[in-house]
Amino acid sequence: ELVERAEAIQDSTDWGPTARAYRDLMAEWKAAGRAPREVDDQLWAKFRAAQDRFFDARNAVNDERDREFAENAKAKDSLIAEYDGQIDPSKGIEGAKAKLRELQEKWEEIGFVPRNQIREYESKIEQLEKRVTQAEAEAESKRLQGEGVAAQRKAIALGIALGHFYPQLGESLKPLGDAFIKLVKMIIAPVIFLTIVTGIAGMADIGRVGQVAAKAFAYFLTFSTLALIVGMIIGNLDREMRAFLSRAIPVMIPFFAFA
Repeated sequence: ELVERAEAIQDSTDWGPTARAYRDLMAEWKAAGRAPREVDDQLWAKFRAAQDRFFDARNAVNDERDREFAENAKAKDSLIAEYDGQIDPSKGIEGAKAKLRELQEKWEEIGFVPRNQIREYESKIEQLEKRVTQAEAEAESKRLQGEGVAAQRKAIALGIALGHFYPQLGESLKPLGDAFIKLVKMIIAPVIFLTIVTGIAGMADIGRVGQVAAKAFAYFLTFSTLALIVGMIIGNLDREMRAFLSRAIPVMIPFFAFA
């Protein structure tokens, strides 16, 4: 019976399930015990022949597939060499993205590579993809930064113009400024606390905590003192300096607004 079952599936091309079926048949063969030697040898020869026929066919298919996959790997190497210089974000993000899409489409069309090289080839194309995504992220960051600087300059220009030409209106907006300062003060303490906690938690050498704390305290004293000095100087400007500023303000407004 086992021999008949083995011969019935010897021409199957359903490789995975059939291989498992042969393993199960082998387990049953061992559990069935031995027949008389002459009969047992004949039955084993038939069983082994059916098994070898199936696995030889499977190995032939696998070998052909491996040769095909090896050729695919060579084709992908050629593709990487061709597009490596063309995917250059420094010459234009959109052009680099277009070339990357071309590469990805051709990459998929080529097909699989040998199993032991899958990660290697995934890494090769990921490097080119990262080149484009990082450049795109940097460009977006610069754009947003530029927009932020422009908005700040316009806000400064608007504040200067409002205080110079409409001082009463500027004074009436003082509650808004006070509210903003209070909001800033509210978040300063949590930000400092969380920064210190995460910094200490991320230190490999806990002995450096004292050094970092001392440096932070020194920086705090230095820049706080400088801020006080600058504030005192500005707060005690004489009339001539104030008159100079009143003449300079109209000139400064267009610079901040359109620079």
